[in-house]
Amino acid sequence: MHLRTTWGRVGSTLQSKDKIVDEMEVQRLIGEKMAKGYQELDLHVPPAIAPAAPAPTAPALPGKVVTLLDMRCDNHRNENVR
Repeated sequence: MHLRTTWGRVGSTLQSKDKIVDEMEVQRLIGEKMAKGYQELDLHVPPAIAPAAPAPTAPALPGKVVTLLDMRCDNHRNENVR
């Protein structure tokens, strides 16, 4: 079995060591570390992804702008009818 041990401070470059061991050696090493207070961490499981935030919406237009746009659309429609 291939065993990779990785250690170091969070945020810095990690160190690692690879070696070939049997299942009993792996269990012994895990037991030693857990007895010292370490917690087992599976780095190969993707973290849970939070739901995406809703897309930002455009701010509402002031009433005067809406009125002017409506008037412009009405004028444009009337010009095409003639």
